[in-house]
Amino acid sequence: MKQFSLIVIILGFISVDYSQDTTSTWKKTPPFVLSVDFFGGLGSTNMTNEFTSKLIFGGHIDSTLKNNVLDNTKKMNRAGFELNYEVKFYNMQDTFLRTLPDYRYYIGIGSYANTSASFTQDFFKTIFYGNASFGNTPAVFDNTTLFQSNFKKISFGLMNLKTKTSFALSIISGNNHQLFDFNTARLTTGEDANELTFEYDGNFQQSDSIANGFLKFSGAGIALDYSMHIKETVQLSITNLGFALWARNPSSARLNETINYDGFYVSNVFSENSFNVSNSLDSIIPNIESKAFVSFLPAIIEAKKVINTDKELQLNYGLRYRFMSNYFPYLYIGGFYNATEQLKLSSALSYGGYNAFEMNFNAYYSTNTYYIGVGTNNLLGNFSKKGRGRSLLLSAMIKF
Repeated sequence: MKQFSLIVIILGFISVDYSQDTTSTWKKTPPFVLSVDFFGGLGSTNMTNEFTSKLIFGGHIDSTLKNNVLDNTKKMNRAGFELNYEVKFYNMQDTFLRTLPDYRYYIGIGSYANTSASFTQDFFKTIFYGNASFGNTPAVFDNTTLFQSNFKKISFGLMNLKTKTSFALSIISGNNHQLFDFNTARLTTGEDANELTFEYDGNFQQSDSIANGFLKFSGAGIALDYSMHIKETVQLSITNLGFALWARNPSSARLNETINYDGFYVSNVFSENSFNVSNSLDSIIPNIESKAFVSFLPAIIEAKKVINTDKELQLNYGLRYRFMSNYFPYLYIGGFYNATEQLKLSSALSYGGYNAFEMNFNAYYSTNTYYIGVGTNNLLGNFSKKGRGRSLLLSAMIKF
């Protein structure tokens, strides 16, 4: 069998866990392996790439562009951005313990950044069209969630070459955490937009926003990674299952307020030129407490088909979910093509994540000494300003 079990374990266990199963033709265990994995991407169910680019990098968003996005805005929508990387060093010579001869160990360092939102159509309209457009009809923001997470990890892991099982324990250094979670929210604009009533119920959390540095330790925690094969058919893995304690200059609050403003004209509460309620956190969250809190990490769980590279063409499918991050279950199904002994290709139709329907594509090239992979979860979006997401996956390994 050409598939090398080490590569299956490593690539099924990569930091971002966004690639399809990849393979290598390495025929014997190398003494050491160094792997690098990177994923960067953004997506949305309603906002196009042209709209998002102008929103992030600046540019005029005209009414035609806004209206086109609004036409694709449903009752509930989502958007997300991720930037993840991880470097791992594997010692394949030494067993971890003499009593565990089948186990090898590795160490790793990585970074995970996620910003995401789940929002109503009224929330989008209020931001980009103003609250005055609703008249006396309340703008409904129920179940709107804004989430941000950024943390680093240092890992120590073990892997069993016979059973193709691996697990790792990581120390978490939390950089940033922020959560606005509105269970219910209503914004009512009075006649002539000179009176506002904002009623809301939910939760707010924010980590220290002052500290800087790669390992800020604004929060600290632990996480577990685990990967296993089920009857050589399905690989089940979970990444970053853990929590962080945010104890340095934290802010949190239970949101349950009714705020009234009157006596002045406010057509858009999110405008920079509007009154300070839109720019002052204390105005909309009057009961902020500086009290430590615990948050779960946005863990990733995935089940996917194990690829057999002895076959030239085969079905490829999987299911992925990311907790805590406004992520919709991501399902993909497609094919894997064993083009040559060195070159492997895969592509699949997908649904979920931060997008709706899309296509992914991955290409892998390997020799006896190195492996290189490149891919995307947004094959169509990467080449179209009307697409609703862009992403890039890079991975590399070298044995020595």
